[in-house]
Amino acid sequence: MNQTNFYSFTAKHLWLLFFIVIPVNIFDILTSELFASHLPSTIYSFCNYGIIICNLLYGLILLKLSKEHDFYKTAGIISIFSTLINLWLTFTNGGPLKSSASDGFGFGSLAFAFISVICNILIIFFETNGHADILGRYDYDLSSKWDNLRKWYIYIYCGLGSSVAIIFILPLIGLLIMLASIIALCVLAIVKYIYLYKKEHIMKLGMISLGCAKNLIDTELFLGVAKKYNLEITNNIYKNT
Repeated sequence: MNQTNFYSFTAKHLWLLFFIVIPVNIFDILTSELFASHLPSTIYSFCNYGIIICNLLYGLILLKLSKEHDFYKTAGIISIFSTLINLWLTFTNGGPLKSSASDGFGFGSLAFAFISVICNILIIFFETNGHADILGRYDYDLSSKWDNLRKWYIYIYCGLGSSVAIIFILPLIGLLIMLASIIALCVLAIVKYIYLYKKEHIMKLGMISLGCAKNLIDTELFLGVAKKYNLEITNNIYKNT
């Protein structure tokens, strides 16, 4: 893909990721082991279907972004694979997803939770690597923030995976670690939401005219060419301070 189409393509798909992040995290929290047993079956099923739809869309968007970086392709494939497992278990009679809402901590639900943690670690690893590498061309500071976010996600998901195993030995401690991990994931989700917003705005084009008539005309001509190539123009130029 040539440079003139890069900004409009990337910004458009990042904007979609930006809006999918919110419902995905809400549904994930509601269907976690801490809250699932307290939800009515209809709400629990609605959240599960919401996760499936959002994660499928998220994976497809990452696959589209693979035109810009191979890491997005890997993250998209893992996301879709994880979603298909979720879908299969949802429609399987007596599957771990159905039993977890009513039966509490069954072995099947905990096994699925562990697999989900592994998949999420891989998705986060490849997706954030893709964001960081692309931003390295334009904004080193924000690129470094994506690298740090990836490390924190991996730490927290490892803690969440450990809590699944600890529950069998020390249920109370396991639940406390799980609760702390879920709270930390909520905080990281907000940070990711902000970083996606900043990255999406970096992919827009803005110009400041120096004021004289010639510069004003040159600026207008340049912006006209930019629009011709479907670049998104913004009046709010993001400045990295």
